[in-house]
Amino acid sequence: ADAGIWLRGAVRYKDRIGFIEGMTVSVVNLSSFFSEAQRTDAGGGFRFRLQPNEDFEVMLEKPGFFSQSIPVSTKGMRQGIIDLADIRPLEFEPVQLGEPTTLKYVRWPEGAATLDLQAKLELDALAERLLVNPEVMVEVAVHEDARGDADAALKLSQRRAEAMVQYLREKGVPKERLTAKGYGQTRPLNHCLPGVVCSEEEHAANRRSVYAVTGLTE
Repeated sequence: ADAGIWLRGAVRYKDRIGFIEGMTVSVVNLSSFFSEAQRTDAGGGFRFRLQPNEDFEVMLEKPGFFSQSIPVSTKGMRQGIIDLADIRPLEFEPVQLGEPTTLKYVRWPEGAATLDLQAKLELDALAERLLVNPEVMVEVAVHEDARGDADAALKLSQRRAEAMVQYLREKGVPKERLTAKGYGQTRPLNHCLPGVVCSEEEHAANRRSVYAVTGLTE
């Protein structure tokens, strides 16, 4: 008669088809600190019964992948189903050393090293990832296009990288896990070298802010 409250979900790979088997899913009651855990099945699935009117933290972990921590609440519920994928996409990517990930919403004002709201929101997500994965060390890097003075571009990119690292530190990421690197014009992704005529889109491809995992602590 009382179906209770159930938490369910299915974890999948982020950039390819397929579900992840054997990921550990832990649910912690934040009032009693009672926890239970299970591993995902062949279809990436998991299911827990939850107590009503409580707050929980759900941790999803598997060696070699970035972990996620997701808050769940049953406040005001007596029965029903909570699909964790409705709260956050249950997509996981492997930790790859040296592989850059582009920060898509970090855009810089002309000649400046200030972060706008969209950039801060994206860095908030990166900070959360680093706090949930305390063994990960990263380099935060900024690249410029080939227009203008190369020395000035190098200095500007370093200031911008340092601005991102400072913001991550303000969010609680330890400084020893962060490296700021401005590459200026030295690492273009295409043929747009100094003196080469390119479209604005081609130049824009070389202006990018990225982060890459540089190592894993013990």
